[in-house]
Amino acid sequence: MNKKKIVITAVICMLAGLGFRSVSVSAANTGSGEAQTGEENHYEFELDIPGIRSEYVYLEDLDTGEVLIDRRSQEKMYPASITKMMSVILALEYYDNLDKTIKITEEMLKGLREQNLSQAGFLAGDEPTVRDLLYGAVLPSGSDCVNALAMDSFGTVEKFVDAMNAKAKKLDMNSTHFVNPTGIDDPDHYSTCRDISLLVKYCRKNDVFNELVRAETYTSSAVKSHPKGISMVSKVWKFVTGNGSDYAFAIPGFNGGKSGFTYDAGYTLASTASYNGMNLLLVNAKSYVEFDYPSHVEDASAIYNYAFENLKKSEIIKAGECAGTILLPENGESLELLYPESLRMTVDRNQIVKIVITVPSALDKSVKKGDPLGQCAVFLDGREVYKNDLLCSKDVRVSGGPLSQMFSLFR
Repeated sequence: MNKKKIVITAVICMLAGLGFRSVSVSAANTGSGEAQTGEENHYEFELDIPGIRSEYVYLEDLDTGEVLIDRRSQEKMYPASITKMMSVILALEYYDNLDKTIKITEEMLKGLREQNLSQAGFLAGDEPTVRDLLYGAVLPSGSDCVNALAMDSFGTVEKFVDAMNAKAKKLDMNSTHFVNPTGIDDPDHYSTCRDISLLVKYCRKNDVFNELVRAETYTSSAVKSHPKGISMVSKVWKFVTGNGSDYAFAIPGFNGGKSGFTYDAGYTLASTASYNGMNLLLVNAKSYVEFDYPSHVEDASAIYNYAFENLKKSEIIKAGECAGTILLPENGESLELLYPESLRMTVDRNQIVKIVITVPSALDKSVKKGDPLGQCAVFLDGREVYKNDLLCSKDVRVSGGPLSQMFSLFR
């Protein structure tokens, strides 16, 4: 933690009827080094980024696992075409040879145009490779490609969907259920931002998947309907770079992602970005301003840029460091209480970090080195995020009695 921004505040008070006393240490951007006492105001911290339209937002630090933004992330929502991430990862795990060709049939294309679903552009009789279909599923979000992969690999769409749900269960996506591989809205087709984050983390382990979402453009191999191949443009990247679009919402360190849209789902996006020593995962959903306006990418850009500019990893406590020293009036000895482990967290530069130390008001038995004595709790803007025992630094023999009213703090 930046020591220039730390103010040590010690509040010692006897808690009525509980036999404990509480000492709090606060780190705040107050710009003052004066000690302050009094009651502490506790309130839940909420990251406030102006103009975010997405109704569902989940931002996670991939290095620490911390949830940095949670806006209705566990509520069910329509995922739209980010569904296709599950379809793609199943296909990647099924096919050993990505250069295998698959013949497009009328059955694979049935109903797609009538439902106004996005397509890469393959027609019946074309024989694209599995690789072509994977890029077609991700970049232009081609439902033709997803259906082709589903039917060729598992025989029917229904069997493929069963495999999707089985994989979701295996990934602990417990609030997710699929009824199609494309993301068409259906009351029984739903997920949550938090569940989608589990899918993203799983997909990121696959090198080919990472290549797919990082690609801005791709041209398929030659097929019957397009002898020069089909040119594809990412529906995500074009709104980040501005190439081929009237909009450009820059995201530093962007690793790519998968987007989706239906009128009921709004615009959805699952993505990751790595910049300034941070690796972040973002799922934002149901963002809408008007048709063809990429409000989901605009929101992602605002969130990522805010995070990279204002969030930082800080070592809040360090294993073995002295949380404080208590004096024993019986024999004049002092006993250091140590933090049991290190705690690194991602915090907002404007966020108040407070450490609360609680020790018993009486020590009625001898203690040994490593024994728990007292507790420490960490609060971010009044929200408790961590709690653990403090450990004795040495053996102490006592006959019982009150602790000294002095508690020295070292931070």
